[in-house]
Amino acid sequence: MLILFCCLPLAVSLPAQARVWSQDLALSNAVEAGDLAGVEAALEQGAYVDAPVRNPLTANDRLLAEVFGGGSPLIVALMRGDDALIDLLLERGANPDLRLRSGVSPLFAAAWSGHARGFHELLRRGADISVTPSVGGRSYDLMVTAVSGGSYEIVETLLAAGVELPEPQLHRPLLELAVQAPQDNMALYALLRDEGVGAKILDPAFKRDLLQMASRAHNGKIVSGLIERGAGRPYSPERELELIFRYGGSALLDRHLSGRSAPSLEDLEDAQSRVRVFQTSPLVVVPLVEHGYVELAMPLLGEALEIAVQRADEEALATLMPLLEQADLRGGGWGNLLIFSILTERDSLVDWILAQDDPPVNASWQLWQTPLTAAIHVRDETLLTRLLALGANPEPRFSAGRTPMRVACEEGFDAAVPKLLEAGVELRLSEERDQSLARCFMASERVGAIRSLLEHADDVTQHDVMMLSLIYPEYVRVVLKAGWGEFFSGEPRALYEQLPHPLVVAAERNRADVAQALLESAIGGDRVPLPEPYTLGTLLEAALFQSRFEMAQLLHEYGARLDMAQGPVRARACAFVAEAEDSSEAERLVIQMSAAMAGDTLSCGEGGVL
Repeated sequence: MLILFCCLPLAVSLPAQARVWSQDLALSNAVEAGDLAGVEAALEQGAYVDAPVRNPLTANDRLLAEVFGGGSPLIVALMRGDDALIDLLLERGANPDLRLRSGVSPLFAAAWSGHARGFHELLRRGADISVTPSVGGRSYDLMVTAVSGGSYEIVETLLAAGVELPEPQLHRPLLELAVQAPQDNMALYALLRDEGVGAKILDPAFKRDLLQMASRAHNGKIVSGLIERGAGRPYSPERELELIFRYGGSALLDRHLSGRSAPSLEDLEDAQSRVRVFQTSPLVVVPLVEHGYVELAMPLLGEALEIAVQRADEEALATLMPLLEQADLRGGGWGNLLIFSILTERDSLVDWILAQDDPPVNASWQLWQTPLTAAIHVRDETLLTRLLALGANPEPRFSAGRTPMRVACEEGFDAAVPKLLEAGVELRLSEERDQSLARCFMASERVGAIRSLLEHADDVTQHDVMMLSLIYPEYVRVVLKAGWGEFFSGEPRALYEQLPHPLVVAAERNRADVAQALLESAIGGDRVPLPEPYTLGTLLEAALFQSRFEMAQLLHEYGARLDMAQGPVRARACAFVAEAEDSSEAERLVIQMSAAMAGDTLSCGEGGVL
């Protein structure tokens, strides 16, 4: 009885405790699966809102599981950035200041993952920002954790709250990772530019190492922040000035030029000459102008505007455009700027460049893009005419073969074709390149463009057009449709002694569609006879005895007849009838196509009669 009495409370409480554990497990499973409805159902059934989650699924969750030993539902939600789950758990009483045995807290999770909204919500609900988490036996400063997480807003919040940075060497690996990230870590930039906290990273060797890492990663903002904190001082003044040009941006350059030891024009020119691209902001031109370095600034303006146009940086463009009043076309970037301005249809920039002396109308970008091809791409006929009048080369030879004419074909801008031809483009269709160009237009039956090509062809090119049509007889229809049937008729009889007539080629290749196009244009008839020894009759005979019945019927419809008086023709006719699967149809065709008078008979032997 004593034993029973002692154990009775435990026996009575087991079912209730089991139910609680079951709901906690259901909550854990729902959190792992990201099932918001399941989480809400488990909480409704009495699950503990801060029950441990032991088997997280996502990459950040696995980090919790493997390094920190798991997490609460709120911590997992913060690591995932799941706003809906965060709000639900906090509304249901999740502890915003929970500390796991591993040392992980919700604030730490939000800082680690860079989840600014969750971080601010935790602070609003009373989380203690002053507590330093200790994870895995190692102290993790919240500021450095936020920098690693990359949230500018969290770092700004910590700075505003007066949180200080411990010795940076204690967190050197994390800071180095932040500096070497593929993109600028704006959280680190916020830390570096802060007058109080950022000034703590003053160890010369450490600053120099970070600066070198950030430079190699082309993280201009980080370089700028480091230079502001004096990281450039271990270098020579010239090297520091070069870094300012390359990464520092207009504000840092403005401060540098305003200093007591402002650099000379020669120093500025030397530093700028080693910088091909403004890697942070094109606005570095502005302080140069404002501080009187106009002669240095103006050659940089074209490149600065080019970068602003490429980035669609409207704010920079609005600042730089007024400087055009003092500019000319010295320096680089104007050719590319013209191309990009045409492609983005920035007419005011295009007009300004073209109004200058000797505008860069023959500039090129990436081996084939020119102002002409850009105008063709945007289908601006007026601009195309203007560029040609200013001396744009209508036929630049690039390795890629993408001439303005080729681009006009590919873009379907046929209005460009006559303008380019009038500007001096020459076609030699005996060359594969120009054959390919002609096929480009012919393939889509661009009759207007083809007519323009043929109108500007000289005698040699006419010869080449016919050769192309013979090689590719399917394009004969397109040439005829353009109204140029005389290429296959009239005087070039001597030409046919060297080249087969297109109608002969079409008949031999059994291209009834091409033959019909030629015959409809009276090619091969009385007006334009075939060259000897060809006649429509000989073509008919060949088609008939090679079982090309459609071709034979077509030739007959346009006047071809068989001369049955010839012995070989009689013999072939008899053989054709004898071998045909439908001898009666064969007899009908032969009789219909023959020139024999009604009533004539032809013995084929063994009693056969035609």
